[in-house]
Amino acid sequence: MSSGVDRLRRIGGEDRGLSPQIGFVILLGMVFIGSILVITLGMGLIDSLESESESEITYAAIDSTEHSLTTAALEGQIQGLNLDDATYRDDGTVHLAWYDASDTNTVYDANVTIDRLGALEYDLDDRTVIQQSGARWERQNGEYRTDQGPNIRYDGDFLQLRLLTLDEDDARSGDPVARPNYDSDLPDRIEAARAEAANRGYNDLAFVVQSEYHDGWVDYLDSELSGHENITVNASESNPVIGDGGPNTVEVVMKNVTDTDAPDFWVKEDHGIVTGEHASENVFVSDSPDPLRFQATIENVGDERQTQDVNLTILDEDGNEVLDVGNETELDGGEETIVNFTIDDHESELEYGVYDYDVETDSDSLDDIGSFYYAKQEAPWLAVTNQTVDGVDASDETDPVNASEELVTLEADVQNVGLDPIEDESIEFVLEFDDEDWEFTDTATVERDRGEKATVSWELNRSELFEGDHTFTVSTADDDAAGHFYVYDARDVGSSEIVLGPDTGVNVTIVGSEMSNSDPHDCTDCETAHVSEKSEGSFVEGDRVGYEWETREGEWNYDATEPEWNDSGGWNSDADPECIDEAWDGSCEEYGFPDSTEFWWDDDGGWDIRWENRQDHNANQWGWDGPIEAGEAPDDEPEFQVDGYEINWVAASADLVTQPVDEDGTAIGEPTRLGDVPWHDTNLNRFDEPRPLYEYSFTTEERVSFMISATSYNHGGSDFCGSYTDRTFTDTYDGAVWDHTECSDDAVLADEDDELVSLSADTETEETNVRVLGEDDVQLPELDPGVERQMSTDELLERPEVDVPVDEDGYLDLGEHEYIFVFEITHHPIQHNSNPSVDRNISPDDYWDEAHETNGDPNFNDMIAHVEISPSGGGLPDLDPSFSGAEGDAASGGTGGSDDPTESGNSSGDNVDVGTDEIIIG
Repeated sequence: MSSGVDRLRRIGGEDRGLSPQIGFVILLGMVFIGSILVITLGMGLIDSLESESESEITYAAIDSTEHSLTTAALEGQIQGLNLDDATYRDDGTVHLAWYDASDTNTVYDANVTIDRLGALEYDLDDRTVIQQSGARWERQNGEYRTDQGPNIRYDGDFLQLRLLTLDEDDARSGDPVARPNYDSDLPDRIEAARAEAANRGYNDLAFVVQSEYHDGWVDYLDSELSGHENITVNASESNPVIGDGGPNTVEVVMKNVTDTDAPDFWVKEDHGIVTGEHASENVFVSDSPDPLRFQATIENVGDERQTQDVNLTILDEDGNEVLDVGNETELDGGEETIVNFTIDDHESELEYGVYDYDVETDSDSLDDIGSFYYAKQEAPWLAVTNQTVDGVDASDETDPVNASEELVTLEADVQNVGLDPIEDESIEFVLEFDDEDWEFTDTATVERDRGEKATVSWELNRSELFEGDHTFTVSTADDDAAGHFYVYDARDVGSSEIVLGPDTGVNVTIVGSEMSNSDPHDCTDCETAHVSEKSEGSFVEGDRVGYEWETREGEWNYDATEPEWNDSGGWNSDADPECIDEAWDGSCEEYGFPDSTEFWWDDDGGWDIRWENRQDHNANQWGWDGPIEAGEAPDDEPEFQVDGYEINWVAASADLVTQPVDEDGTAIGEPTRLGDVPWHDTNLNRFDEPRPLYEYSFTTEERVSFMISATSYNHGGSDFCGSYTDRTFTDTYDGAVWDHTECSDDAVLADEDDELVSLSADTETEETNVRVLGEDDVQLPELDPGVERQMSTDELLERPEVDVPVDEDGYLDLGEHEYIFVFEITHHPIQHNSNPSVDRNISPDDYWDEAHETNGDPNFNDMIAHVEISPSGGGLPDLDPSFSGAEGDAASGGTGGSDDPTESGNSSGDNVDVGTDEIIIG
């Protein structure tokens, strides 16, 4: 990977960086240039200077040495040196470390150690002159004076740090010289540390010098650098950030001297598909022996190193993600690399066709996404996909589409997933009706270019189709696909109506109307009744009648008469008669049946027993469990007193209504009451055994909304009929006598003021009190009748003439064309809002929910209608569909485009090169 050296620039010099000293410059970033001067001492140093002018001579030698070293570095030439008065000192170690000041352990990630700075000392009578790393100090009486400081400068933005190392080469002889040394690795080490620091985002710098000339270093560094808030100079530092501490250690800590940019991965170039014969076109054939591989060049235009997932995202033609391929990529700041995205299992991951794709990093993606064509084979191959009915996906056989439009459109896409084009290729359309052995076939021809996809379409009139489930299949020589739909003859079931298409047969049956006073008047043992048919029941222990026969008649000493057996018929029992009261002389004074529990009539023989309506305590009491008749018993039939009830039946009527509507179910005409229904204007709420069925059939001539209106009446009086009382009759039920009062048919023709609840029939009116059950809504709110003698809803519906099963939870088992209308006409949110009182503005759905959640009204069991639909049509359809074959575009591919990177990286803003010049003196 690239080291990021293009982020650096060289300070001073020509191509080889002819600087007299090792140094680096920081200006919104850091720049390093190094030169090492290795000094070879010649024949030795002059021990002393004799005259008063020795000091001047020595300073002249120092100046000459500095000039020679500078010239050797700048010009790259060997220079002679005058070191007669100098002594070489093997002194000085420097540590440079870029790190994160919040974690001092990071100092070991990016650091450089200069093992030896070296120094020259010139001893004068009263002082010593020292040259080290470009600085010149005078030491006198243990104190230092700086004549010339090291080349270290900082103005708050720009940091210049240049160091000079001197090394002694004892292997040379003759006059000392200074020559460049290009073999040192110091510049490379400095650059590597700097690059590593940038990659890690380290912006703090520690500069530690260990030298016996510590005081001179401190004197200069403190005066030059301590005035800045982000720099601290620590003298005699015992615990420096890096290196050994002690009295001779000076530490400079510089915080935030650089400002590195965060990593920023830029999608520099998209290379697209790079495998297969057609890679140059961004086309790949699935049967290629090569893996499907994409490539892109990614560059980290930030300063810091990072590892990111670089992703190739493949999108279908609708922009939905199909596949995502990631590649974990690590880049240093400024580094770029080619990233591979390989899809080995492309045949299972991709379908044939044109795809878009994008290459994405954490912060960048293609400016213009790429596209490619994934082909099945070289030769043409016509695939059939995306089968729809009226624009809705029809591929699921278990969920066929409701073909509700007048013109049904059946479509599929036909695509050439090969490379070569094809012309005049035949396709076949087959339509099947699932419930009949019938099918319709049509053929057409198409042409398709490489990858071209276009829709083929057949349009049929729905009125020409069967009512029920259909399957259509579109086939080519290579492929086929089936779609599924159903036709319900334009029926649309609403909450209170059914929308029907023309020529639809409708059969309506009012299966029950059950409304009466909620608390029939009653009395106890107030009615006389008798056994209607002796052979249809039996007497069991109870409290209705007693029995007896003659036991004593005449003189007091006559014996009791024993019951006689009659072979011509009598009351049989499960025990024989016995004497139950014996006289003192052993005669029987009374016979009875003490062990009997039941008596029944047997025409082949039985006991002659006289049954009497006796309530005295001496009578043996028995109850009759068979049918009874009201009134006194003829002849000698058993007779008894029973409870009595009076029940009054409310008059009610229903009307069948149609209203023309358009395709959206919007009314385009007025509601019309069907004119020839024989039971219109008839009181439908009569008590008959069995309940009557009011039936009517008709056929629609146009698209209509079919509705049923219902009305209940109260004409006053305790019987609801007022002057319209038709009849009062009596029957018996459950051992009681019931008196019934019904209203005449005139009661439903009376003035509107006598209406209890009247429901409208208008498609534009939301009616709360009628509900159509069918399709998804099939649960009744109440099964039990509201009053005894009324029939329950399930009893009405499960009669053989109606045959609609109802389970224990009220769910109807309706056929495909069956509907149930249920009515609530003894309660209404506005017209009769009592017991209970509900919100006058309650919605139909909330009113229906109220019926399910509460007992009593509303319960929608006042009137029930059964509706059966016979869909339009008959015989076999004679189809003449309209075919349409659209044209598409040939498939093509192309690589994506990249935009310019964001302003990232190169924190100094300069283009920097690294160069080192090193001088060997010897």
